[in-house]
Amino acid sequence: RWKVSPTVRQKVRRISTLSRYEQRSLMAKLPAPLWRNSMRPKKKTTKLIRKIFKWWATYLGVMRYEFDLLYCSSSEWDQGKDCIAYINTDWKYQEASIYFNMQKMRERSAEQIEYTIVHELCHLLVNEMQNYKRVDHEERVVTDLAKAFIWVRDQAKEEALKGTLDGD
Repeated sequence: RWKVSPTVRQKVRRISTLSRYEQRSLMAKLPAPLWRNSMRPKKKTTKLIRKIFKWWATYLGVMRYEFDLLYCSSSEWDQGKDCIAYINTDWKYQEASIYFNMQKMRERSAEQIEYTIVHELCHLLVNEMQNYKRVDHEERVVTDLAKAFIWVRDQAKEEALKGTLDGD
């Protein structure tokens, strides 16, 4: 149900500052485990972001919002922001834009990317109650919520594998 605006498609094309040739030659010089985590190709990263985003947005019940996922290169990133992602929400109209610093996202593991997405979606859940003087409090609450949601999902998987969800 979410759609990507034409401007997002343009930004996705401009994400990387390295050409494919430069990426491949750099990856060839590094041991495989290192580049798999630190230099993941941008297509794989954006695909992973969309996959994780769709799953969590569905199960957190926020698919009623209209989302824009914006993949920013280092030159496009707001230099005043010291984070790997942030969300701008308009809860009155149920619209949200999530901005990803792709240079930093490509350096993260899949688990770290998942946590980042859940964290930003939690901002969406609590944004309506935001007190602009206490953003640090919102960050703590959102961090706790993101960790709790991921823990619950992991526990459910574990219990499903053990067969204990039936009340055993």
